[in-house]
Amino acid sequence: MPYDAEISRARPACFIFLIDQSGSMGGKTSEGQVKAEVLADAINEVLHSLILRCTSDEGIRDYFKIAIIGYGAENEPDSVLSGRLSGQIFATTSELSEGTMAVETRVERWPDGNGGFVDRVRKVPIWVRPVSQQGTPMCAALTRVHALLDTWVSENYDHFPPIVLNITDAWATDGDPTEIGKKILSLRTEDGYALLFNLHIASAPEQGDADPEKNRRIAFPATADGLDPRAAALFAISSPLPDRMLRYADEYNVPLVSGSRGFVQNANIDFIVKFLQIGTRNVPGGNLLR
Repeated sequence: MPYDAEISRARPACFIFLIDQSGSMGGKTSEGQVKAEVLADAINEVLHSLILRCTSDEGIRDYFKIAIIGYGAENEPDSVLSGRLSGQIFATTSELSEGTMAVETRVERWPDGNGGFVDRVRKVPIWVRPVSQQGTPMCAALTRVHALLDTWVSENYDHFPPIVLNITDAWATDGDPTEIGKKILSLRTEDGYALLFNLHIASAPEQGDADPEKNRRIAFPATADGLDPRAAALFAISSPLPDRMLRYADEYNVPLVSGSRGFVQNANIDFIVKFLQIGTRNVPGGNLLR
């Protein structure tokens, strides 16, 4: 069956995180937090999780090659990696582990099991900082992704298909993403077609806006029913979730059906995290060769 290739150090899987860094990302989420900050935190958490999944008593095994591409400035969409990884597009899990931008100490409140809370100190590795500037050149970003993956699949045809996770709070300001999105979806390895998932972040309701439909969350739909034309365009370039991913979604209490696509409109903080977890769980630990 497709999307079942084993992943090893000789045949690593490929992830591309495509993150919106446009000016509107400086606005607030529906929970009142800055969208760019929420997204940076979520990406940093999932990167750390991927590294932990590759860690054994012998160290970190390079089961994944990962790119994080930001789009929003006048410059071409490019890697957000910095420090020793500056200028590098793809990084292995061991390179990411050694190439953090910083490690922050954060105090978080956790339930104590008795109805109260206790403060816990946690070290948080940082690869992505919040950025918000200018427009949303999504078409340019997808064009960059297509060029990268066109080369990648030709050189790694026996690998697990690449996975692209595009997270944005807006819509493309540089054209219609349909054509370039479908070009990405047409790329394939012998194990299946490239997977492209799109998540739209919910914004805080504008003052006086009482229309509940405007900010209604639509998660992993199987059809474009109820979507406005811009959302329908992103739905059209979102891959159906593979069977294994459908099963994993149950762990996160996300109701899915056969044919559900990797598309979410008006996601809150909780759903951003779920989206990233589901999108990266299709290559589980059981698929990794030791």
